[in-house]
Amino acid sequence: MKEHVKQTAEPLLPFPPEGRKQARYAPGRRLHTCIKYLLLCICLGTWGVQQLYAQQVPIRLRCSHQPLRSILDTLEQRYQLVFAYDEQLLDGIELTADLHATSLRQALTSLLKDTNLEFEIVGREYIILKARPAPPPPAVPVYSGTVWDSLSQQPLAYAQVFHPRLKQGTLTDESGHFQLPLPLQGQDSIWVSHIGYERKSLLLKPISQTVTVTLRPRLHTLEDVMIAAKKITPISIPSGQNYISVRPNDIEAFPGLGEPDLLRGLQLLPGVSGQDEGTGGLHVRGGTPDQNLVLWDGIPVFHRGHFFGAFSPFNPQAVQDLNFYAGGLSAQYGGRVASLMEMKLKPDSIDRFRFHAGINLLHTNLYTQLPMFRKKAALIVGLRSSYADLAPSSFYKKWFDVIFQQGKIQQAKEGKQRGADFVLSPLVAFSDFNLRWLLRPSSKHELALSLYSASDQLDYYLSDLSTHQFTLNTLDKINQSNVGMSLNWWHHPHRQYRSHTTLALSSYQHQYLYEMEVPLPDFMYHATYSQTNNLQELSIKNRHEWEFVPGHRLLMGGEVAYGFADLVNRSAENDSLQNEETSTFNSPWLATYAEYDFQAGRKFHIRAGLRHLYFGSIDSSFLEPRLAIDYRPHPRLQLRVAWGHYHQSLSQVVFHNPLGVGEAFWVLTDQEKVVVNSRQWNLGLDLNMGHTQLKVDAYHRRVTGLLSFTLAYDRELDQPTRELPLEPGESRVEGVELLLRQQWGAYRQWLGYTLSRVRYRFRRINEGRPFFAPHDQRHSIKWTHLLALGDWEFAASWMLHTGRPYTRAKAVVQNENPNEVPFYIELDHPNGARLPAYHRLDVAGSYTFPLGRRQKWRGKAGLSVYNLYNRANVQGKRYLIDFPQSAGQA
Repeated sequence: MKEHVKQTAEPLLPFPPEGRKQARYAPGRRLHTCIKYLLLCICLGTWGVQQLYAQQVPIRLRCSHQPLRSILDTLEQRYQLVFAYDEQLLDGIELTADLHATSLRQALTSLLKDTNLEFEIVGREYIILKARPAPPPPAVPVYSGTVWDSLSQQPLAYAQVFHPRLKQGTLTDESGHFQLPLPLQGQDSIWVSHIGYERKSLLLKPISQTVTVTLRPRLHTLEDVMIAAKKITPISIPSGQNYISVRPNDIEAFPGLGEPDLLRGLQLLPGVSGQDEGTGGLHVRGGTPDQNLVLWDGIPVFHRGHFFGAFSPFNPQAVQDLNFYAGGLSAQYGGRVASLMEMKLKPDSIDRFRFHAGINLLHTNLYTQLPMFRKKAALIVGLRSSYADLAPSSFYKKWFDVIFQQGKIQQAKEGKQRGADFVLSPLVAFSDFNLRWLLRPSSKHELALSLYSASDQLDYYLSDLSTHQFTLNTLDKINQSNVGMSLNWWHHPHRQYRSHTTLALSSYQHQYLYEMEVPLPDFMYHATYSQTNNLQELSIKNRHEWEFVPGHRLLMGGEVAYGFADLVNRSAENDSLQNEETSTFNSPWLATYAEYDFQAGRKFHIRAGLRHLYFGSIDSSFLEPRLAIDYRPHPRLQLRVAWGHYHQSLSQVVFHNPLGVGEAFWVLTDQEKVVVNSRQWNLGLDLNMGHTQLKVDAYHRRVTGLLSFTLAYDRELDQPTRELPLEPGESRVEGVELLLRQQWGAYRQWLGYTLSRVRYRFRRINEGRPFFAPHDQRHSIKWTHLLALGDWEFAASWMLHTGRPYTRAKAVVQNENPNEVPFYIELDHPNGARLPAYHRLDVAGSYTFPLGRRQKWRGKAGLSVYNLYNRANVQGKRYLIDFPQSAGQA
C-alpha cells in the first residue's frame, strides 16, 4: 500500500511573519484611502439613479392602425431607444395605441399585449423583441395498471391493452405492468386480452388510480365435455432479449426434492452442468462456478447450495423470475466472465395477502405476504429450515451418502464395513431466511429493502475403538453462511426516462474445524486445526435509461465497490498455538459504462456498449467493449451475433479438506494474482414455427488469469502432501448448443444437446501442454417432458453425458527421501482418461386440490423419484496404497 503525503506550501503573506519590522500606516495614507472609497460609492450611486430614472421616463404615444415597425421607429427617435428583433416577427402586425404610461416597461407591456411578442430590457436603452413561447399542450393522462392470471395469481407478461376508439394500444411488460396515455372523453373503455384468456372490457376510471385487471383462462366446451388447457411455461425466451427466464411456479412439476429448485431447473438447459449430483456449483459454457454472478435482489450471493450442494439456497416462493444470461451481457453487468443469474423477487402486486406452508423429506418452508399502508406497501417473509437432522429418515441417509462419497466419512464407512470398530455420528443442518419490504408511494417511485441469510452446518463425530490402548475421538465441523442486505430505488418520472439505484452488502464465511482428543494415561491430548475464509463486498450502483425517440435507447451508469477477503489457518496442541498463517486481500474497484440500443425497423436490433473498470489493488484500468446484433430476415427467423470482453477480480482456489465437501476459498486480485480476463463471441439462430421453436448457439471463449492451487490433505493414507504454486493459466472453450421446444395443448417437451470442449493450460502442469478440464463433457443430451391434465401435473427428465476426464495412476513408486512416506502414487498425464458415461431418469407427479368451500386456499401434494432405474454413475476415481503383510511391498 503506497502512502501519499500531501505537501502544503506556506501561505503567501504580504509581510514577513517574524523577525522583521511590521509596516505602519501613516495617518495621511488612511485619509487618502477613505476618500477613494467615498468617491467610488458616489459614482455607483449616481449610475444607479440614472438607470432608475431611465426606467421611469414617461412614454406618450398615440397611433391608429399603424404598422408595429413604424411605431418602434418613432419610439427609437423620440426616446433614444434601440430595438433588436427579427424582421419576420413584425410582418403584418398593425396596432392602435394611446399610451400615457409612467415607465418604458408599462408602455411596452400595454403596446404588445395583443401580439405574440414579448420583450426584454437590457441596460438603459436596448430592448430585445422575441416571439412569446407557445403554451405547453395539455397533459395527456396516462392510464396504468397490472394484468394478472385469475387462477395462478401471477402477472401476465405481453398482454394486450387496446383502446378501440383511438386505435391505440400497448403490451404489458414482464411484470404485467402497462402504461397507456389516453385523452379521456366521457364514458370511455379499454380492452385487455391475452392468448388463451378471455378478453375483458374495462371502464376507464380517474387517472390517478392504478387498477388491477384479472383475466380468466379461456375454456373450450364441446357439448358435455369441458377441456381446460393449463398453460405451463417453465422456461421462456422473451422476444428480442438475450436471456432465458425461469419462473418457480412453472417448474413445480419438475423432479426435485419436494419443491421447485431454480438452479436444478437451469441444469436442464444445454450448456449448463452441475457438480456431481447437486446444484452447488454450475458450469456454464465451460466456465467454473466462481465465474457465475448470482444476484438476489441486487445482493451478490457466494453460498451456492444447501446440504453442501444438494439443492439451491434460494426460497422459490420468494422469487418472481430468474433471468439467466449465458453470454452477450449488457455493459451494465460485470464482475464475472461466464454467466449472470439475476433473481427478481416478489411481490409484484402489493394488494394481495398470500401464505404458503410446505414440507418435504428434508425441510419445511413458510412464506407470507402482507399488504400494508392502504396497499401502498407490502412485506414478505420467507423461512426454510431442515428438520431431518432431528429425526433422520431413510431419504436423508441416502442423500447423505450421495453427497459424501469422497473424503474421510466414506473411508470410515468402508473401514467399518471391513470390521473396524468405529462409532460414526454425522449431522447436517441448514436454513435460509429472506425478508423484503416494498413501498410504492406513487407510480413514479418504488423502494425495496431486502435481507437475505443462508447457512449450512456439518458436525461429524468419530470414535475409533479399534485399539485397546486408547480411544481416538475426532470432530470435523464445517460452517458456511452468507448474509446480505440491499436497498433499491426505482424512479420513473416519465415514459422516456427511468433510473435505478442499488446499495448492496454481502458477507460470506466458510470455516472448517478439526479437533482430536486422545485420552492418555497421564493427560488428555487435544489438538485442533482450523481453516477460515471471510469475504465481504459493499457496492453502490446507479443506472439511467433514456428512450429519447422510439427505437433509440441510451443506458449509462456506474458502480463503486469495495471487497475484502482473508484466509486464516491455525493449529494448536493442548491449548497452545502452534502455527497461524493469515492472508489478507482487499480491493476497491470502480466501473462506469454507456450503451446505445438501436431498433432499426423490424429487422435490425443493435446494442453497442463500453464498460470501464479500475481495480485499486493493482492500480490498473481495463476496457470492456460489448456488441450484439440481431437480424430478422423473416418474422419466424432471427440471426444473432454477440462479442464481448469481460474481467473478474474474484476467484476461488481449491482446498481439499479431509471431508471432501465445502466451498472453495474466495480470494481477491492483488499483486500476485492477476485479473481473470475473458474474450468471447457467440453466433445464434432462433426459428419459431408456431408449436415448435429451435434455438442454436455456437460460441468460443478464451479465459486467462485462471488460478491453479491444490493442497492434497490426506494424512490417513500416508500420501505426501503436495502443494502446487499459485500460478495463472488459461482455458479455451468451444461449443455448439441446440434447444428444441415443442408444445401440443397441455403437453410440452424440450430437447437440449451440447457439443463442447474445455481445455486448460498451465506452465508447470503437463509440461505446459493443454489438457482437458475436470468438468469437460464432450456430449450432453437432456430431454424433458411436461403434461398438465386438469389438477394433475406430470414431468420426466432424462439426461446423458459423456464421462468426465480423470487422471489415471501408473504405478506405486518407492520414495527415495527417507524423511517422507516410503511409497507414493505416480500419475499419468492430467485428465488423460475418461469415466463411464453418466445417465439417469427422474420422474415426478403432483396434484392440486382446493381447501375450503370458497376455494381461496389450495393445497398441493407431489412425489418425485430420483434416478428411477437406479443407475450407478461413477463420479470420480481415487487411488489407495495397499500395504500387504510382507514388508517392503506396496
